Amino acid sequence: MAIGVNQQSYDETCPTCAKGKQARQPFKSSKSRAKNILELVHIDLCGPMETPSFGGKRYMFTIVDDYSRYTHVHFLSHKNEAFDRFLEFKAQAERQTDHKIKIIRSDGGKEFVNKQFSTYLKKEGIRHQTSVRYSSSQNGVVERAQRSIVEKARCMLADASLPKSYWAEAVNTAVYLNNRSPTKAVHDKTPFEAWTGNKPDLSHIRIFGCKAMAQVPRQKRKKWDPKSEEYIFVGYGEDTKGYRLLHPVTKQIQFSRDVIFLEEDDKKIISSAVKKSTEKSCVQSSEQVIVKFPDQTSKQDNQNSDEDSEDSVDRYFEDFESEEEETAPRRESTESTETETEDFKGFCSAPSVEESTSEEEQNPSQDVRRSDRLKGRSAKTDVIYFAENFEEDPTSVQEALSSPQAEQWKRAMDEEALSLIKNDTYEWVTLPKGKKSLMARWVLKTKIAESQQPKFKARLVVKGCAQRPGLDYTETFSPVVKYTSLRYLFALAAKEDLDITHMDVTTAYLHGPLEEEIYVSPPAEIRPPANKPGHWKLKKAIYGLKQSGRCWNRRLNDVLTSCGLKPSKADPCVFILRNERETGIIATWVDDLLIFTNNSDLKMKIKRKLESNFSMKDLGDVKTCLGMKITRNRSEGKLWISQEDCAQKNSP
Repeated sequence: MAIGVNQQSYDETCPTCAKGKQARQPFKSSKSRAKNILELVHIDLCGPMETPSFGGKRYMFTIVDDYSRYTHVHFLSHKNEAFDRFLEFKAQAERQTDHKIKIIRSDGGKEFVNKQFSTYLKKEGIRHQTSVRYSSSQNGVVERAQRSIVEKARCMLADASLPKSYWAEAVNTAVYLNNRSPTKAVHDKTPFEAWTGNKPDLSHIRIFGCKAMAQVPRQKRKKWDPKSEEYIFVGYGEDTKGYRLLHPVTKQIQFSRDVIFLEEDDKKIISSAVKKSTEKSCVQSSEQVIVKFPDQTSKQDNQNSDEDSEDSVDRYFEDFESEEEETAPRRESTESTETETEDFKGFCSAPSVEESTSEEEQNPSQDVRRSDRLKGRSAKTDVIYFAENFEEDPTSVQEALSSPQAEQWKRAMDEEALSLIKNDTYEWVTLPKGKKSLMARWVLKTKIAESQQPKFKARLVVKGCAQRPGLDYTETFSPVVKYTSLRYLFALAAKEDLDITHMDVTTAYLHGPLEEEIYVSPPAEIRPPANKPGHWKLKKAIYGLKQSGRCWNRRLNDVLTSCGLKPSKADPCVFILRNERETGIIATWVDDLLIFTNNSDLKMKIKRKLESNFSMKDLGDVKTCLGMKITRNRSEGKLWISQEDCAQKNSP
């Protein structure tokens, strides 16, 4: 090939060549495989995701059994939850398969390589194999499984036109399908069969994201109501014999077995409400917001059907994009009755200071739910009055009963206890063995009413921070009306001269039925009747529980829809009843209700329906709402919204 060069073979390693040319050694396929279930388990964590899931999770914790290739997936909010999820998996898997975990294999992440994890594995006699740093292929089984899951989930989201926040639903479905699909790693079996010993039944498999018509239970519909409602199919129930269905408006997940699937329907039912609530947009602030309406139509054009009229209101809402506002912790206003029932007399009288025992103290601001309604600024006389008599709110019952206002505080606690009884919130039971109870305590506050007189408020609050996710609660999300929706409704009221009635639900959270089994240790001031045990089993939600807002929201939605109102597709907290003769719209913000009507008969009908289900307080024509001051000139068709008082209150 060349002249003047002696060709020689040179087999020795050259350090210079190694520095400039060294490549990674190839990763050979492992020749050894686990012989039994749980002999070797691969684990890995994927995340954080740039978009949290609908339930607020950011990490995907994947567990793959080497023998069967059966995959489990858990969703975490933080990395440090991995150890607890592993313990749950271990307990469940070993009980179901009658096998013990012998080896786990993971990368060197701190969520797996730490003192807590290491100590536990040594105690249980489990070997822990870790991959070399920057050599993820050594843990290739779970790495490849995660890639397959994510790719499949990404395709399902794209095909269903669902936003990224539903990635956890897609991942769950992808894992469910992978476990029931053939794989080269398991000969002549699916991972499901290798794990359980049973062949999977695939007759129930449906297209992810397709339209699903779920039957409405007879108990939740009237004679002429539709028998089914549209949902989006988003998965399967592992522990429930039913399909996971997403409501496109309320975004609530529910299970149902009575479902008709419309897989061939190309028209997706995903509304703009689902998309817009997950795609945050910036709303520019300005001194004045102008809402434009379409040109006036002729009388003939206005002869639309009831459905068309309702859709026209819904259509205007879709023009406004805003960031979805979650329910802020707040304290509901209370107007408890002063009368006592015979069952209540002597049952909940506050003990004397000597008898009063204080529970474990905590910062009241952590558990109190505060109202966002703007209160008027007190006069100088009230400032002096409070400076002399109410320097600070009491932090304990003992302190309250030692103050000059002891009688007022005692009366406030009696009223709160009476409201719990009237709403059938609990029953006295003996705490079952193995169950834990949540502590309850009093939170005491004074408020300045519109009459400028102080009001003494007592709220019984449980320590929701002690609740365990998955056991004491699951979903906690509860929507509130968007500010853009409120501005549109105020503009509509000015244009069509609608009445705007402000109503408040007293002790709203106590009306929400509770699905979970929760026990409470009441404070010493509430004594059980004779021969009764000393714990509560809750029937209704109570202030402090993480799911209280959601329980109340579900109950309120049921009542409003029973009135013939339908939730808007663009804002699930706006309920609409609109036809040729009547217009009725209700906007909800937790316990605050704004009722827009065009005639007094409809207004009274709605008010009677609400008062028959809840303890209501009619605040009359709206004057202040959510920190906004409302001023109207109905003769000129004008309405002003201002926050001058709020600005002055918060100015330095």
